[in-house]
Amino acid sequence: MTAVTGLLDEDVAAGRMPPETAEAVGLVADETRRLARLVDDLMEVSWFDAGAAVLTLDEVELAQLVRKTLALRHWQDRVPVDIPDGLRIRLDPRRVDVILANLVGNALRHGGPAATALEGATSGAPAVHVYFSSALGLERVSRLHRGADALHVALQALVQGPDAVERARGLVSFVPPGAPLPLVHIGLRGPVDVRLSFGWGIDRTAERQLVCTVADTVSTTTRAALGFVRVKIHRVDGSTGTRTRTP
Repeated sequence: MTAVTGLLDEDVAAGRMPPETAEAVGLVADETRRLARLVDDLMEVSWFDAGAAVLTLDEVELAQLVRKTLALRHWQDRVPVDIPDGLRIRLDPRRVDVILANLVGNALRHGGPAATALEGATSGAPAVHVYFSSALGLERVSRLHRGADALHVALQALVQGPDAVERARGLVSFVPPGAPLPLVHIGLRGPVDVRLSFGWGIDRTAERQLVCTVADTVSTTTRAALGFVRVKIHRVDGSTGTRTRTP
């Protein structure tokens, strides 16, 4: 496609076409360039969805990154950005740019006026914390629960795994995708009982993700007064394991 647009641009620049034809050819070249960029973006996303991409991580200011993405595509006047200045995050800027461009571009084309605002600030909104694995160990991410059962939302988010932006940052999950939600019993005292069902393996990293997610949620809801939470895992093979987690 790059070769095609190059030839079309050369013909237009050389003046070998009538004005009306040159204008039409210029429009075809512009649309072809947009299609080529879309294909490149989709290939980028598929590479890191499949875990085949090499991430180049850097610590950047999130608001600046988003504004740059919008400005490069001339969307800065169409999409308001509501992200606190000074919020820094470690990610692959180029791949996050691809993801944002796809999301915002689709919203602008298909979402209508109500879909053109990009909100980044979530201060004051209720959130739960889910733990995924990274090169440096477990990392905590937030999910809004908007009044729903906090533990159910946290467990569901854990089973669903990292979203596209989190995968671009290098986060992965060892929890089996689509695994049934574990049964959790929270008594007045003693450890929180978590019973796994078929579909869960014996991966210890997945177990640590589960323990940290459950303990974090419990410590901020039903047992907020305690300085620690003990979680007892009941595995499918009948074995058990108890971990103490300090919030």
